[in-house]
Amino acid sequence: MLLTPPQSAGEEYGVTVHGRTRRDGSVHHRLVLVLWTGLAIITWRTGGLEITVVLHAALNTFTFVLATAL
Repeated sequence: MLLTPPQSAGEEYGVTVHGRTRRDGSVHHRLVLVLWTGLAIITWRTGGLEITVVLHAALNTFTFVLATAL
């Protein structure tokens, strides 16, 4: 739980620097592509990564808690 926000921040900075996605046709990677596209638009419109880092951390934390609960 404590490492999820820094991990999300690392992904956001990594995607910004590298800008690459893996496209192997799986549903997961298509959802990630949609997420990255949305976060890229937010980054572009706001001019910073702060909001996208918070959104990504919240999504990852929610997913982690949901997976643990199930």
